[in-house]
Amino acid sequence: MKNLAGLIVLSVVLLFSTQAFAQYGGVKIKTGKDGSASVETGNTKVETGKDGSKVNTEGSEVQTGKDGTSVKGKKGKKGKKVKKTSKDGRKYKTHKTINCKGTQKIHLKGVKIKSDKVAVKGQGTCHITLEDSEIQGGTWGISVQGTVVLTLINSVVRGKKGAVNAQGTVKINTTDTDFYGKVKRQGVVELNDKGGNTFNKK
Repeated sequence: MKNLAGLIVLSVVLLFSTQAFAQYGGVKIKTGKDGSASVETGNTKVETGKDGSKVNTEGSEVQTGKDGTSVKGKKGKKGKKVKKTSKDGRKYKTHKTINCKGTQKIHLKGVKIKSDKVAVKGQGTCHITLEDSEIQGGTWGISVQGTVVLTLINSVVRGKKGAVNAQGTVKINTTDTDFYGKVKRQGVVELNDKGGNTFNKK
């Protein structure tokens, strides 16, 4: 009880300080002027700030921020990188942008594709299937034209101009997918909403 009371008093003092450092027993607590704070005890250190939080314990590190969560485990000096986790809690493997042409068939699952321009492109008669994935474009998330067949399952698509730009006689099949930005259709584009989808303006 004495230890608990001491920690409570110490926390109150630090709370009303713009910048402070204190130690109580084996616990070190530090606060900064910018609202950041760190608590260190034994082999564990917890840091919080405006950009997120970081926990480091015995060589393993968990960091959260605007782009989601990353985990690094102890492996030699460099540490082993693990899959990134997005804001919605899904785990993805980073994948390069897609440019599907002709009669290609592409089926990807559990990937994150991010681009400053268009993340996924398709033209001709190609088939693109994206499952359990996240697509993020600096302009359009996905841009398809011709007679492309686009299938989206349990995924997230977002872009600054819009989520999807479809032209021609494109066929879009979508299930349990979240769209952030408009789905633009030009020509005879077929959109098959198979349920569980959300269409968000931004």
